[in-house]
Amino acid sequence: MTNIQTCLIWNSYATYQDLHSNEGIITVIDSARAGGRYQLDPITMQELRILNPTYKAFLTSMLIDRRLYWNVEIPRITLDLIQEAKNKQALSVDIRLSRLTECLKILSEFTIGKPIILHKSDIDPNISMALAWSESVEITEVDMLLDHLIRESLVEEQSVESHLDRRIIRLSIKGWDDTKKHESSTESDQCFVAMWIDDSMNDLYEQGIEPAIKKAGYSPLLISRKTDIVNKIDDEIMKEIRRSKFVISDFTHGCKGARGSVYFEAGFAVGMHIPVIFTCRNDIIDKLHFDTRQYPHIVWYADDLDKFSDALYDRMIAILGQGPVIQ
Repeated sequence: MTNIQTCLIWNSYATYQDLHSNEGIITVIDSARAGGRYQLDPITMQELRILNPTYKAFLTSMLIDRRLYWNVEIPRITLDLIQEAKNKQALSVDIRLSRLTECLKILSEFTIGKPIILHKSDIDPNISMALAWSESVEITEVDMLLDHLIRESLVEEQSVESHLDRRIIRLSIKGWDDTKKHESSTESDQCFVAMWIDDSMNDLYEQGIEPAIKKAGYSPLLISRKTDIVNKIDDEIMKEIRRSKFVISDFTHGCKGARGSVYFEAGFAVGMHIPVIFTCRNDIIDKLHFDTRQYPHIVWYADDLDKFSDALYDRMIAILGQGPVIQ
């Protein structure tokens, strides 16, 4: 049963629904201002109440990322996630513009030429979605971003009432083409693999990760096996991540503790809005740092790498679809 209440992040209009899950009955909140559906741990209520608007905007972006890139249909707000929002860097203006363009595509119901009405009111679901997707706090931010999109001929203004109580706009053909380019940030078939470089991990890569990537139709890149490196290794890593369609990050480590490089590579990909698939060995999963613990990890066992490889393949197909490389 669905009932109307308020978004616990933004105190705006939302609907609540109780759903059955493996954890029992969960309450799902559907809020345009939060970009869609979410759930939360009860202990986060007080933290949400005192969270400043900028961090709320960051948290909203992170919820959208989880729906878009991690295949998490109903992300959960935890204390760790709120802390991550406080540590998060703001999206660049370019990314905010691209995200707003993505939002306009959704609001137009993927119909070229369909007008979108944006009322300048917090109760309007369209403006709420635009605020959420563009990591904005105030409607004036959305106005400025829209003005830029209009100047770039990506959006067309259709109303003489603009800048009063509402705007009527639509994506131009150029805007639709730009959106399409943004959806596929790279035409690459490359998958960058971030993992602990140690002899004990060779079987994981050769029997689990590499065959799954190739089966899914993509080309794996493990930086330690790249022979033509001419730049500093950090520059090479960032270059190859930028060139990759997605990243697989395995957070397994030895007795010396977490591999900072893997966290860096995963974080860099997240910042570039490149999908990341998280994996970890079964005995290390409880030792993950809070900033990645909330992501869904594929857990692997050293004595059953075939099962892991199948699960990794399934996750790639679910998130990315079949790749173009024919083995």
